Amino acid sequence: MPFWLTLLAVFPAFLLLFVIFVVFQTVLRLSQPGNGIHPVSREDFPEKYETACELEGWAVNQGFEFCGGFRLDTGTPIFVAAWQKPGQSEYLLEYQAPHLTHYDRVTIFAEDHALTTASTKDAQFLPQPIGSFVQSFPGLELDELMERHEGGRKYLRGEYGLMPVFIDAKIDELVNQAILRQMQYVRSIPFWAFRGPWWYFVNRETLKGQPVEVLYPPSLRSELPKSA
Repeated sequence: MPFWLTLLAVFPAFLLLFVIFVVFQTVLRLSQPGNGIHPVSREDFPEKYETACELEGWAVNQGFEFCGGFRLDTGTPIFVAAWQKPGQSEYLLEYQAPHLTHYDRVTIFAEDHALTTASTKDAQFLPQPIGSFVQSFPGLELDELMERHEGGRKYLRGEYGLMPVFIDAKIDELVNQAILRQMQYVRSIPFWAFRGPWWYFVNRETLKGQPVEVLYPPSLRSELPKSA
């Protein structure tokens, strides 16, 4: 068999093993307390803070105030800029990864209930525990993303009875709690690491662009924990 045919035959298997390895390493890393996001100073990341400042005017017009910058290390360092609406559990997060910037708009309904509207399909890579509602719309401008988020909030209020609740905690504490909760859920799934290729190649593609009305029909309300 020609060498290039051998490579062609081996490559899919290698790719699957690589995804399994990345999923395994990432989930184990984020399962350890202390491996979530951590505050960083402007002096340590001046260029990242400068990039975040470009969004400041728009964020202020939307009623947000800057919370600070953070570092998330999933194997590749990611700078996270965060904004919050004062006195509300309403957040805007900007993730600055190498060669890529994306956003999350988050509303918290309880400690284990939240809606995240993301600008990247990677938000739907790993499964979420019940009560964590996630929708992703790659390619949308921020204004359109906010509209989709508001639509999701209205749906969850009407069909699930969920109302935003202010939780007096720092944003990094809330994010780290959510990360640990998700990692615990992922690890509860049998053969979770080996499901990684399916989650990566199939789930990300089929779930993107789907609103919460489709992803979480009213019939799922009975599965929510009692805190809802």
